[in-house]
Amino acid sequence: MNDARCAFCEEVETVQHLLFECGEMYAIWKKVLDRLNVDHEPAGWLQELDWIEDTSKGKNWKSRFLKTAFAETVYRCWKYRNNKIHEKVDTTNIADEIIGTVVHRLWMKRNYREQIDHLLII
Repeated sequence: MNDARCAFCEEVETVQHLLFECGEMYAIWKKVLDRLNVDHEPAGWLQELDWIEDTSKGKNWKSRFLKTAFAETVYRCWKYRNNKIHEKVDTTNIADEIIGTVVHRLWMKRNYREQIDHLLII
């Protein structure tokens, strides 16, 4: 049995917990969702995978934004966790960095620029 503790809340660390049952990670993903105007309460990893699969079907701009945001959030949360464990914690706002990366990546696709402009105004 793996008895490793979460670097943020001391609960038993599992992927299910870390992404996104841990309060710290929940708050990051929730802020990203709020910034994208997505009304959703994050749950654990397995539930989020099911939700993202169901919610982001198709190739429309909303699906693209959500899939990109989800992938970037998972990456940044994992990196944040590793930095915390190795005492290299970055104090910048992770959720804002995620949104910045999503905007940058999708700005490269001209057909998403109008939606990005709308997102930036909100």
